[in-house]
Amino acid sequence: MPKILENLKETIINEARKQLFEKGYAGMTIRSVAEGCNIGTGTMYNYFKSKDILISAIILEDWWECTGKMKEVKLNDKVTFIKEIGENLAEFTRKYDFLFKDEKVRTNYAVTLAERHVQLKKVIANILLPACEGVKGVDSIMLSEHIANTLLTMTSENAEFKDIQCIIEKLVS
Repeated sequence: MPKILENLKETIINEARKQLFEKGYAGMTIRSVAEGCNIGTGTMYNYFKSKDILISAIILEDWWECTGKMKEVKLNDKVTFIKEIGENLAEFTRKYDFLFKDEKVRTNYAVTLAERHVQLKKVIANILLPACEGVKGVDSIMLSEHIANTLLTMTSENAEFKDIQCIIEKLVS
């Protein structure tokens, strides 16, 4: 019968996060995380089938935190609202910039990254939707998706909101 360790999944994620940020993608391994948690490598595979699934779990926790912050932004002024959503997204992107720009990650996971982009765009578009409703002659869902995609592109290129602000102002007025 396998031994049950309390909070082991959380311990694994915390150790993996620490190693990912200290050692990078190539430096963090299932074996090194297992050693850091004082467990066997086989036990690791009971919780995470691969290094990439483990990294996805780390990123997902931070994404949930990021979207939680986005959902707390108050819609007083449409442009300011969109800017604050963009700032939250930029903070998340900066945190993982080293991973997103890692050539090995980009090469090995190009399809997965493209799929995640579509998923992120939908989440952000739903958060942006209230700022896009009521724009005369424009489909609010399409507009929110367009702005979400613009924010994703902007943050992935380390651009600043001021670079697109005049466009956003025209889109939502």
